[in-house]
Amino acid sequence: ISGVATLSLAAATTGPAKELETMPLALLLYMQGVANAGLPFEVSRLGRKGAYLLGAVLGVVGCCVVVLGCFLKSFALICVGAGIAGYSLAHAQNYRFGAVLLMPSNPPRAISLVLFGGCVGALLGPGALAQARNMLPADFAGIYVLCAALNVVQVLLLLCVKIPGGPKPGAASDAPPGLVRHA
Repeated sequence: ISGVATLSLAAATTGPAKELETMPLALLLYMQGVANAGLPFEVSRLGRKGAYLLGAVLGVVGCCVVVLGCFLKSFALICVGAGIAGYSLAHAQNYRFGAVLLMPSNPPRAISLVLFGGCVGALLGPGALAQARNMLPADFAGIYVLCAALNVVQVLLLLCVKIPGGPKPGAASDAPPGLVRHA
């Protein structure tokens, strides 16, 4: 979340106008909403683990695009990276539902563990990211390198976890592309 909070600051050094400094943040939030709307369809086609992996990989890509934008002082690249990262965040916010699948006998505990992890991140993240801000020659690039690294850790952890509920058989061929059937 600290990486989200600094998007406007990173854009301030590259934006064509002061009024557009919050554009990357707006794109992140917009794409997060788009991803939330499409996530059920994605889970039905890829399975929950596949969807989560896609989200984490897109988090790596989005953060790397923001890093490139910081180095090239490209407002457009920062905006594109923010949009990709927003798509990724929707997946991460859905982890609590995956946790319930892993602990079906105690859903409140599963959700509590996910929320606890978020609280630990909220306590440790800002300090770590503040140190990373000037880690690289391009201002704010270090923050997004660290965010990309955290997404790589997500990918590695997701590869180690068996999440029930893979893709539904025939999900890719049951409905025409772009059409979601509702039960």
